[in-house]
Amino acid sequence: MKVVRSGLSVVAYDNAIYAIAGKNDFSPLASMEVYDEDTNEWEIAAYLTSARSCLGAVVLPVSLTKLAA
Repeated sequence: MKVVRSGLSVVAYDNAIYAIAGKNDFSPLASMEVYDEDTNEWEIAAYLTSARSCLGAVVLPVSLTKLAA
C-alpha cells in the first residue's frame, strides 16, 4: 500500500482489493486504496468525506435500485 494503515476495512470486488480508511500512527485516514491484481500495484482510489478508522464495509451482489425497492 502507498499509506501504512491499521484499523482499516478491506473488501474484494471485480478483480481488485480495496483498503478503506483506517489510521496511521497519528490520526484516522480518509483515503481509500485499490490493489489491481493485473498490474500488481496499489493506487489511491478516492477519499472519504471524513477520516475514520475501525469501520465496516461490505460488497452486496445486488444493485442499489433493487435495495431501495
